[in-house]
Amino acid sequence: MRKRLLLVTWFLAGCATAGVAGHLVPPVRAGTTPQKWEYHCVQYWGHPAPADLNAIGAQGWELVANSQNEFCFKRPLS
Repeated sequence: MRKRLLLVTWFLAGCATAGVAGHLVPPVRAGTTPQKWEYHCVQYWGHPAPADLNAIGAQGWELVANSQNEFCFKRPLS
């Protein structure tokens, strides 16, 4: 009996939470499509020159990740 009461309590709490969460998540915008991206990764041995990074940025690329020797960029597909 106690397990059943606990199960009912959890169920009701879940229902109440779902009702609140539905108002916190923004609705999907009808008629829109998500932004699509293209990616470009460059490997450098050592530190890249700022002029190299500025040249890539001037082409519309944005740095999104870098590891020891690899820099990855993205820009919107048009």
